[in-house]
Amino acid sequence: MLKLALKNLFAHPVRTVLTFGSLVVATFLVCFLASLVTALEAGVSGNEVRRLWTQTAVSLFSSMPQSYQSKIESLPEVQAISKFQWFGGYYKEQKNFFSQFAVDPEPFLELYPEVDLANDANGDPLGSFQDFVADRRGCIVGKAVFDKYAEKEGWEVGGTLPIIGTIFPGKDGAAWEFVISAVFDAEEANVDKNNIFFHWDYFEETLKDVRGEVPEVGTFVFEPAEGADLDAVCASVDALFAGGPMRTQTTTESEFQRQFVGMIGNLPRFIAFLGFGVFVAIVLACVNTMLMAAREQTHDVGVLKALGFSDGRVFGLMLTQGMLLCGVGGGLGLLIAKASEAGFRKSIQIYFPGYQIANETLVGAAIAIVLVGLVSGAVPAFNARRMSPVEALRATV
Repeated sequence: MLKLALKNLFAHPVRTVLTFGSLVVATFLVCFLASLVTALEAGVSGNEVRRLWTQTAVSLFSSMPQSYQSKIESLPEVQAISKFQWFGGYYKEQKNFFSQFAVDPEPFLELYPEVDLANDANGDPLGSFQDFVADRRGCIVGKAVFDKYAEKEGWEVGGTLPIIGTIFPGKDGAAWEFVISAVFDAEEANVDKNNIFFHWDYFEETLKDVRGEVPEVGTFVFEPAEGADLDAVCASVDALFAGGPMRTQTTTESEFQRQFVGMIGNLPRFIAFLGFGVFVAIVLACVNTMLMAAREQTHDVGVLKALGFSDGRVFGLMLTQGMLLCGVGGGLGLLIAKASEAGFRKSIQIYFPGYQIANETLVGAAIAIVLVGLVSGAVPAFNARRMSPVEALRATV
């Protein structure tokens, strides 16, 4: 039956090859789009930590006085706390953009125990967190961005890293100079390995020298005491600043990340909608291809039934054609999606950190392929099953 199904499929090779190609592209796109959604939501769904974030109630683009830190820290429910200030610079050229944040080094490392030292190819640690804390110009660099520029630009631990500030220009427009103290890595999806963290003190001193002003803070991140009620802590912090000068909004880290993703609109839903549209389009294309093939095989069905083929065997033949069509094309699409994973991760990691074709995505796509094969094969198979040999032989094709 398999040999006969293949022969029938390739009775019109151009049409079959084009349908195979459509299935390959559609399967790849579904996997790719689903993985983009997974990457966007990884930072949100992966945040099971108890860190809390405080920002202004106006927007993330407004800032707070530094004095807010000591007031938050004075609450008995609050343990370690660190400033978190977006820097917004780039390396040499604007196309070399990645995230940089000014933080309080020791509290930051205490708040993020999931951040580990990365190792080189020989298994040796890349730098030291102690060096980062000790060096005012020190910074720690995410492994993803370090690997990218170590290969292209020769970055190394202990080397100088010039960053050109856009929001905060250096003196006379010169680049800020940091020292790469360590390279960090983390298994958890909520830690972006494309980030760079450096000293708040160096940031503040430089701005005082350049602008003659004390910088304000974009966000504070802190850890509540063990067992403390998170909602109650959030309410206590916001109550401290209800009278201004800037009212605050304190949320869990997962909620903060969810709001951050929401700043670019409901992109995950839009991408999911595109993926669903691609899936529906390929279902219709496959059903149409199989209906055309079944119509052309009407006389063949009559001959087979006249020769003694049962309705069930004819049904199985048509269903096998649909499953082969979708299985080969969809399977090749899955292979291409997985094979291209590393290349896409490298090229889009700034915008979609943690991009990967998860096993769940591959399994889901494989199930979808099987369903498409069943639907596209079952429709003509039912029609062929109910035809009598005389009806099939008399049909006008």
